[in-house]
Amino acid sequence: MSSAVISFRHVTKRFDDGRVTAVDDVSLDVPAGEFLAAVGGSGSGKNTLLRLANRLFVPVGGEWHASGK
Repeated sequence: MSSAVISFRHVTKRFDDGRVTAVDDVSLDVPAGEFLAAVGGSGSGKNTLLRLANRLFVPVGGEWHASGK
């Protein structure tokens, strides 16, 4: 099994001074060479999850690692 290039452990992201939770306690690993599909309704946090992975957003809680390797 390949090592994870994206790894989230209990990641949380909030907006609007903590009043809006976009991503809550997400844990996942995406191994090198694998694809991940995020499916959900409008406002479920799909884009926020992607922006966390490419470091456009910084989580308010949890541990994360995303490498370009």
